[in-house]
Amino acid sequence: FSTLIAVVLGIAFGMTGWSKVWPLFGAANQLLAGLALLAVASWLKNAARNHRMLVFPMIFMLIVTLSSLLITFCAKVKVLCAGAGDMYGPGLQATLAGILFILALFLVREALPVLKNGLKK
Repeated sequence: FSTLIAVVLGIAFGMTGWSKVWPLFGAANQLLAGLALLAVASWLKNAARNHRMLVFPMIFMLIVTLSSLLITFCAKVKVLCAGAGDMYGPGLQATLAGILFILALFLVREALPVLKNGLKK
């Protein structure tokens, strides 16, 4: 079922409006890199190995990417509130930026205890 959803969304965006979500692709790509650094740093900390080499790049990537998503979200909401945009363009971008931002914050919140103390066994 999930494959069907991905295929249908891919076809829909490809045929109608890939340019509507393209501005968020860069932020989503960089967010994925930051979250990958977060996952590897958490894994290394849990394995009692040196994880500090990943902390500063991870923090930088997450701060820059989350700032970009927040700025995009606020800008698109302003456009919608001014009545200058439709739900398919700015509305879709604001929704996706908000979802990415909230999910990233949730993952960071879940990983912080591991990065501080490691997992309790």
